[in-house]
Amino acid sequence: MEAHVQAYVDVYYADDAAVLADGELARFWDVLATASADIRTHRYNGDAAGHLGALRGKADLVEKLSFFAWQVTGYHNHVGNVADYLLAADFAGAKIRKGATQSDVQASFQGLMIGLMTAMKAPKLLPTQPSTNFTHLLLRDAHLTRTTAIFHNYQGALAALSAQVDARNAARPNMPCNSYNPRHMTSSVSI
Repeated sequence: MEAHVQAYVDVYYADDAAVLADGELARFWDVLATASADIRTHRYNGDAAGHLGALRGKADLVEKLSFFAWQVTGYHNHVGNVADYLLAADFAGAKIRKGATQSDVQASFQGLMIGLMTAMKAPKLLPTQPSTNFTHLLLRDAHLTRTTAIFHNYQGALAALSAQVDARNAARPNMPCNSYNPRHMTSSVSI
C-alpha cells in the first residue's frame, strides 16, 4: 500500500519543497495535528504521546496517507467486526462511563448504529468482475493516464498478494486466514 501511495504522491509532488508549498495540504495536516487523540495515536512523525508533529515532506505525507488507507481496509477487515460484542449492553459497551459496569440506553443504541452502518458492504478492494474498477474515481486532470496505470499496477499487486495468501492457506487447510487477503477485503470502512 505504501508503494501505491508513494507512486500517487510522486505524480503530484516533485520533492519535499512542493509538499511544503501546498497551502491546502498544510491546512489538512494542521487539522490532523489538532484532531482527536484517536487519529493521533499512530506515531508516524510524532512524539511519545502520539502527537502528529510538523509536516516535513513527502515521506511524512506518504506514511500518514498509507496508514489511513490501511486502517480503513486491512485493519478494519481484521478487527472491525464488533457486532457480536454489541448485542448485549452488559457485555461490551460503546462508551466508558465512570462508575458504570454496562452501557446505558444511549450508548447501546449509538454502538449498535455504528455496528449496523459498518455492516453494509463497501465495494470489494479487488473487483469481482474484471469490468468493474475504481478508475472513474480518479482525478480527471493532465495526469490521468499515469494515475490510471498506477491504479492498475496496485490492483495487480493486490491480486498477486491474494494468490500468495491462497497458496499459504492451501498448505494449512484446517486454519485458513483471509483477514488480510485483498480478495476478501472491502475498499473502505462502510460508514
